[in-house]
Amino acid sequence: NHELKLVSGKNGKAPQITKKGAGYVTLTSNMMKVAANTTYIVDYALKIAHKMVQPEDSFMGAALYIAEFDASKNLIKRTRLHDNITDKTDWKEFSFSYSPDKTVKYFRVELYCGDHKSYQTFTVLFDDVSVTPFVRENAKDNVHNGGFEDVSGGTIFDWSFDRVNGTTYSSTFDGYNGSKGLFIQRKTTQKGYGMIKSNIFEVTPGKEFKASYMVKFDNFVREN
Repeated sequence: NHELKLVSGKNGKAPQITKKGAGYVTLTSNMMKVAANTTYIVDYALKIAHKMVQPEDSFMGAALYIAEFDASKNLIKRTRLHDNITDKTDWKEFSFSYSPDKTVKYFRVELYCGDHKSYQTFTVLFDDVSVTPFVRENAKDNVHNGGFEDVSGGTIFDWSFDRVNGTTYSSTFDGYNGSKGLFIQRKTTQKGYGMIKSNIFEVTPGKEFKASYMVKFDNFVREN
């Protein structure tokens, strides 16, 4: 139901996937060992040559997943780093921050495209996939980069997605303290949520912890 071949990509050769029936294709990278106190910057480029139609009952599109494994290389879970992309687009670059917790010993990158409808057709190209380790120094606060000031190329260090549906995030506006803060925006009325996760930190049994943050709402609309 799918055709895979190498074609001219953004830089050199790139895999091109053409969907001709129901189902999906996942391109998986090599397994990588997790290093302590390390955040990984995951970059890749994507091109969709034909626009895809998305009925409400069809889960489809193209996306990047992180598959996490334990010390015995048993799968723990897969995490999608962004919404499925369904619109026709020229080469577009993506960059994400991934911070594995202590239970994760190995991980790999998975490039996904597909859906459940046989009449849907599309062509997707992937290129320039890279994973760059970034060793983090121990922070005084349990939550690292709580001020969202430490960013690089749109990547917010020490914070990662759980799942996002129609939600975008950035660290580019004037914050309460410092020059930046976390900006979250939804441009769709479809059901969905965004969850941004901090690093995992150790706790002492019986010890109380105080969590504090500042928040600002703008253009908030509740629909019944």
